[in-house]
Amino acid sequence: MIIDSLPSDFIVDPFIMLNSDGEATGTIIIPNDATVSEDKYNPETNIHTVMFKFWDNLHKEMQHCLYEINYNNHNVVSFTKDRDFNWYDIACEKLEGWNDDN
Repeated sequence: MIIDSLPSDFIVDPFIMLNSDGEATGTIIIPNDATVSEDKYNPETNIHTVMFKFWDNLHKEMQHCLYEINYNNHNVVSFTKDRDFNWYDIACEKLEGWNDDN
C-alpha cells in the first residue's frame, strides 16, 4: 500500500511524534498495551511499516493501526481499520527536514 499524495485536510495522529515545527520525526508512539504485529523496513521499497493493535479505553473495540514511513516521498501516513476491517487513511505528516523544495 504506497500512497503518493493525500489531501491536506487530514487530522493529526496522536501516535506520530512531531517536532516543535510540527514535522514528523519518524518515531511512532506505540501504546504500552498494544500488540505489535509488524515492524519492518523494506529496502526495496524504502518504506518502514509498523502495525499494531490495542483495546480502546472502554475495552469494547480493538483498534488496528498501520503506519508507513515512506522515505521516497518523505511522508508518514497512518491508517486504521473500520468495523468492516477495511483500512482507511487518517493522517499524513511530512518528515522533518523535508519540504516541497527538497
